[in-house]
Amino acid sequence: EQGSTYIEYVDCFDDEAGTIPTVLTGWTGRGQIRLKATDAAALAEITVTPASGAVNRVKIEIPAAESSAIPLKGAGYKDKTQAYYDVELVNGADVTRLKNGIAWLSPEITK
Repeated sequence: EQGSTYIEYVDCFDDEAGTIPTVLTGWTGRGQIRLKATDAAALAEITVTPASGAVNRVKIEIPAAESSAIPLKGAGYKDKTQAYYDVELVNGADVTRLKNGIAWLSPEITK
């Protein structure tokens, strides 16, 4: 949502059962939102950082200032824009997609 802070925490594991925590030492994160995957410019940058409290937890965040700057058309909440995102973890040449999907963006009313 335009103008809102978005925060999500994701725990990473080396196995499908979720019993072996991934040690994220040395990894960095990145993410973007785009109208289309092929667009040259991103609508917003997603901040991905290690979260305190667990060696395998990352914090995914879009600050309010970043989401406020997303150019949206529409007069109300029902005027949603469909965009796409992905979040990646990077360690040297290794890149792992942590998550991806559709982002439904609605315009900010309170300014």
